[in-house]
Amino acid sequence: MNYDELRNRFSATLARIPDRPGVYIMKDAEEKILYIGKAINLKSRVGSYFRDNHDDRPQIPVMLTKLDRIDWVITENETEALVLEANLVKQHMPPYNIDLRDDKRYPYVKITTTELFPRILIARRVEKDGNRYFGPFTDATAIRRVITVLRKLFQIRTCSMVITDKTERRECIDYAMKLCSGPCNQRIAVKAYREGIDHVISFFQGNRRQIIDLLTVQMYKASEEMKFEEAAAIRDRITEMKKLIIRQGVDLRKPDLNADLFGFYRGSLWLCLSIMMIRRGVIINQQSRVFRTDSIEDENFAKVIVDYYTKSADDYPDEIILSEQFSEDVELLTEWFKLQGKKMAVTVPVRGEKRQLVERAEKNGRVFLMQNYITDGPQLLAELAQACSLPRVPKTIEAFDISNLGDRFTVAGMVHFRDGEPDKSNYRRFKIKTVSGQNDFAMMMEAVSRRLTRLLEEEKPFPDLLLIDGGKGQLGAAREALTKFDNPPMLISLAKKEELLFSDYRDDPVQLGEGHPVRRLMERIRDEVHRFAITYHRKLRGRQYNHSLLEEIPGIGPKKAELLIKRFGSAKGVVEASDEELKSVNGVTEAVIAAIREELGEIFGE
Repeated sequence: MNYDELRNRFSATLARIPDRPGVYIMKDAEEKILYIGKAINLKSRVGSYFRDNHDDRPQIPVMLTKLDRIDWVITENETEALVLEANLVKQHMPPYNIDLRDDKRYPYVKITTTELFPRILIARRVEKDGNRYFGPFTDATAIRRVITVLRKLFQIRTCSMVITDKTERRECIDYAMKLCSGPCNQRIAVKAYREGIDHVISFFQGNRRQIIDLLTVQMYKASEEMKFEEAAAIRDRITEMKKLIIRQGVDLRKPDLNADLFGFYRGSLWLCLSIMMIRRGVIINQQSRVFRTDSIEDENFAKVIVDYYTKSADDYPDEIILSEQFSEDVELLTEWFKLQGKKMAVTVPVRGEKRQLVERAEKNGRVFLMQNYITDGPQLLAELAQACSLPRVPKTIEAFDISNLGDRFTVAGMVHFRDGEPDKSNYRRFKIKTVSGQNDFAMMMEAVSRRLTRLLEEEKPFPDLLLIDGGKGQLGAAREALTKFDNPPMLISLAKKEELLFSDYRDDPVQLGEGHPVRRLMERIRDEVHRFAITYHRKLRGRQYNHSLLEEIPGIGPKKAELLIKRFGSAKGVVEASDEELKSVNGVTEAVIAAIREELGEIFGE
């Protein structure tokens, strides 16, 4: 894209844009809105689109090729700009604004409080219809089961009939089965029915223990009356209830805490927002939302929170708890909530139990991202580069492993991975020549040095990254050993015991969770090179073992032993061969055959 030409084309527009807070609207030639953004300084923010090449946000150049017109609206301050932006985005849904994923596929619980006799329903989106919404919930199956339990427990109707306090109709079978309280025929008063609905609302607000205690009393009562099947059914209902009580791993000193907590994890290609709903000190729901790193600017993290509350949330808490990425947006968000008529505290904790909850949310976001969005080799390698602070993303990785038996049969194996997958055509084997004893690391460095020297001689590129077996000490020694090479490969090491990654580009080790895809890739490479090295070692050792057995027989020297192994595969194969087959080998006489039978027959069962 020619940015000079683009700047010239919009120079008159850029000159007119004021240096005031506001919202800018980018449109194409057909007046369709491409993007809506807010800015503290409109002139500076819009001008940045024409000064940068946007390598980190590739969708921007694509959008600029379609750009035909820029409109703007001046506001009094940034808060008003944020409100206006949120409303306009919600109204027009521009294609280049933040693409939050996993938003509509999760269900909400809808309680039709606008009806005289409310129902409990599953809804796929929140509507401003006066009813109560809770969620979204990530486990659709579990929430459906819970709704079923609540309906049975409080005999909540499921029909869509319009019922008033004067309706008189014959009850359906649900009433006979004690699944409905029969409001359609005035079998229950409005006040009594609403008490059950209040219990349901209280449950979704976090007061689940009250419902569980109520069920527990019913279970024991049924058991005392020897209604064991009914007691077992109630027990199963209690189990379903407890499934929604998420163990938070933090003992809250404030059991009445009502908060929404936002943990933020940034990957190489994706950002994950992990949201935890805490009601009355209990985490009642967790969800994750994912969007591309190039779809959000660092200075606009507040957009993510605003987007969440304008699109999804209905149950506002007393407090919003945020990751440190939102620290500069606390005042802005506080003002925004005030304009929505919601007086809520907005905090970014740095220590204590709230910080522990933030860290848990961030971990949940990382795990969700790794399990659902990091699916191929290039993405894995990008995550590896980020985790280890590598200066560039490695395309090729080589790893070495030593296999020996004492000071005999010492070999090194090398595996080559390209784009996260093994490239077996580039696997190599080395017999260690210059190192004796048990110095495995020196042996590995001999193999590494020989490998890189050979690549130089063949004028082939070095691998991007070397994976070394060991900890910080081995990493430092490897760095020293590679100083004789210009532009050597990047270095990381993997310590077996703790499964820690040590990077040559950061001081502290990297500890990844057991299921982290990057850790699994590193372990896969390590296990593959170990398998390859030990296979070669066994093959070499077996060949030497067979040679040694044959060479101990009178009349057989190294050359004759080599011929026999080549012809029959092993010492056992020699023993199992017939006399005529053995005589076909040059130099094998009847005397030699007799010696073979005598010396090896007992060993191999003859």
